[in-house]
Amino acid sequence: MKKIILLFIGSFLVTAVFSASLKVFFQEISWREVLIKGLLIPCFTWTVQLLLSAVPDARRTQTVRPPKRDATGRNAPRGTGERIALIGRNGAGKSTLLKILSRITAPSEGRAEITGRVGSLLEVGTGFHPELTGRENVFLNGAILGMRRAEIRKRFESIVDFAGVEQFIDTPVKHYSSGMYVRLAFAVAAHLESEVLIVDEVLAVGDFEFQRKCLGKMQDVASSGRTVLFVSHNMSAVQRLCKRGVLLRRGQVAAAGEINQVVGEYLSYLRESAATAFSDDNPERLGTGAVRVTSARILDELGNPTRHLRAGRPATFEFSYRNIASARSANIFMTLYNQMGVACTQLDMSLSNRAAAELSAQGVFRCHLPIVPFPIGDYRAAMSVDVDGEHADLVPNALAFTVETSSFYPTPRTPSTTFCAVMVEHEWEHVSGTTVADAGANPGAGARAGAGAASENAPVTVSGAEQHADPG
Repeated sequence: MKKIILLFIGSFLVTAVFSASLKVFFQEISWREVLIKGLLIPCFTWTVQLLLSAVPDARRTQTVRPPKRDATGRNAPRGTGERIALIGRNGAGKSTLLKILSRITAPSEGRAEITGRVGSLLEVGTGFHPELTGRENVFLNGAILGMRRAEIRKRFESIVDFAGVEQFIDTPVKHYSSGMYVRLAFAVAAHLESEVLIVDEVLAVGDFEFQRKCLGKMQDVASSGRTVLFVSHNMSAVQRLCKRGVLLRRGQVAAAGEINQVVGEYLSYLRESAATAFSDDNPERLGTGAVRVTSARILDELGNPTRHLRAGRPATFEFSYRNIASARSANIFMTLYNQMGVACTQLDMSLSNRAAAELSAQGVFRCHLPIVPFPIGDYRAAMSVDVDGEHADLVPNALAFTVETSSFYPTPRTPSTTFCAVMVEHEWEHVSGTTVADAGANPGAGARAGAGAASENAPVTVSGAEQHADPG
């Protein structure tokens, strides 16, 4: 047996060297490319496949040790065909846990047993070699994940089609954008016939179409009886994809159960922690520290501090700062999230072609909203001060407030936050005695024909303009 293996390796090397010599002679490739593509990569791929083939391919049981459980002894939910979300703030241990389950990081305490093959996508470009083409990286990454060469060939067209990189499949991936990188990496992991698919923040990169395809693929994987472990800060995507969730806090399980319940507890915790958002003990707070925000508040239309706003009325957000590094200018922006974790809008100073220039040792950043356009509900503000293109102070839980009433529309009602992130002024009109085609060809004809015949034909304006004037 040993002689057969040695004969096979010797024949392979002789053939590879002879083929490479011909290509170099005709100046098709350089010796550097020969070394990488002709010898190192094939030998590495063949070795990986040989080692993996020594393990029974049907079912493999892996025992790992994730972070310890919480004080109540609760475990993360487990099962076959489940879609489970890991939720938590930055530093809660989500990515670390996935690395432990993927056998990348050694645990310190506890244990978990996974039966079956594991396909994981933890970081952009993991398992890819920048000098190799997309085609070569598909085979290399597939081999690392445990796919046989015949299995990769069988699914190659589906992988490339899913990633949408057909035109660049023979281009070195060092020329790929981050979106192309993650699309190809996710395509390989998703087409692995694994019992467990582990995905970490894949929706943070890529366009809307790719995110839709990712969600659809993960749903297909789960419906086929396999398990999906999903990490994302996009609570809307988490709630659409997963049925169960696990809330991690400082490496421990803080809650586990039905996804809407877990997401609600997580968002409530973020709103409650806004009271200590600007303390040095805030684990969510990031940045270089060149400029630090010391406090924040919301003012109503009369200039009184408040946490309870009225839709359709003005409001002002104020942030006091200290200029620790004597920065000359800065840009500040704020993202507002509703109670479902969906970003409603972003208020960016740079969008008005200006920045806070001539910063003093201390001062106040102020953002004024002439009209609060949000439906009734609870909201959270995340803010960042950027200096020289870097986050000087990033606080994801800077403020929490509630929109309790509304004068945005003529009625005090507002749309549900399930279907509305911000409210928009608009007009509805009823034109009787005509069709859409007729109305499009001659707008207003039906209204003129029926003018004075029925009051219902008059345009109905739905806006808050008439309520925006000072009540005095």
